[in-house]
Amino acid sequence: LFSSKDEKSKATKIKDSAFFDRASAVADAKAMKIYLDGIAEDNTNPSYQIISYLDSTGKKWGILTNGLYWRIYSTRAKSRQRAYYEVNLETILNGAKNQRERFKYFYNFFRKEAFVGEGPTSQSFLDLVFSEGESYAMEIETELKERAFGVVEKIAQGFASESSPSSDDELAKTYESSLFFLFRLMFTLNCEAKSLLPVSKTSDYYRHSLRKLCNEIKEDKELNKKWSSQPTSYDQIVNLLNMLRKGDAEIKIHGFGDEFFDADKRRYF
Repeated sequence: LFSSKDEKSKATKIKDSAFFDRASAVADAKAMKIYLDGIAEDNTNPSYQIISYLDSTGKKWGILTNGLYWRIYSTRAKSRQRAYYEVNLETILNGAKNQRERFKYFYNFFRKEAFVGEGPTSQSFLDLVFSEGESYAMEIETELKERAFGVVEKIAQGFASESSPSSDDELAKTYESSLFFLFRLMFTLNCEAKSLLPVSKTSDYYRHSLRKLCNEIKEDKELNKKWSSQPTSYDQIVNLLNMLRKGDAEIKIHGFGDEFFDADKRRYF
């Protein structure tokens, strides 16, 4: 993609890889029935392919679309195939008025000017948004560390309601188990965020994932749904942690082993 006809005209006169120096970004348009996610580490996987294009051209930003879903990829992302900005254009255009308001996001992120560097630093709109996102992520990380203390308390209350610890020693063990449980949750979420565990919706792991469970709980809360008194979500998490401990060859998950899930600290699960 070029910022102007003049830039494209100049680039076409270049016969070597310097041709791409005048480009602002790379784009790949697939047919509507093509899924943008895949497992293969080759060009049959559109997500792998767009990153390959970025690497070979030396560009930072790429667009991948099948007409319905529009994604922006960047080589600056830590998890380059799994981290992208996505817009479901069909949902926006066919949705209610509040959905159509989101078209402004589509326009601002996918317009030509979003990819073109400006000013003395030659930073584009996307460069600035990415940098701001990194700063925001650091703020969130700090906030999460602070909120962790409150979360441990909630977990401990749940464990205590079942075991009714009475002595200082039992209370200390309940707190230790709560910390251990929280750290395992954070570890799992981190692995999913960094694609160490495959959380694309086409993966076999996804339906077991913590990300899917979190999204379902968030949706239930937003819709004011009633929750059962049965520990269904907790049981699902325990099953997931056990799977991550032992592994599951059927869905290509290699276990982290018993040492990581130290049996002596697994008192409550």
